[in-house]
Amino acid sequence: MTDSEDDQLSQKLKDLAKRTQSIRTEAGLDNGTAPKHSAGAVKKSSIGGRVAMELVVGTAVGGGLGYVFDVWLETAPWCMVGGLGFGFAGSIMTIYRMVKGYDETVGLGRAIERGSRSDHKEK
Repeated sequence: MTDSEDDQLSQKLKDLAKRTQSIRTEAGLDNGTAPKHSAGAVKKSSIGGRVAMELVVGTAVGGGLGYVFDVWLETAPWCMVGGLGFGFAGSIMTIYRMVKGYDETVGLGRAIERGSRSDHKEK
């Protein structure tokens, strides 16, 4: 290639870069960054994973404790069945609290949070 061809190619590349940048600016993709996922979508997927883990782990822990009591008391399979039921019920309660928003602060922390919200509303 000759120097004039190189200069022409360089100019074409610069023109292409300018046009690409203007299109990106119009589309809202300044500085070459891609649009980010919304925080709501990420939060929903993390809640879904946590719900699945709560169900599996809670039921497994309840069943495991029931099995231990069955071996100790020689009452197979009744303690394990009861443990599975209690583990599943506990998981459902935890999931309900999480979805309703009660899981972040529990007990006294929740009461303090409610009190601080009511103080801000009055002012």
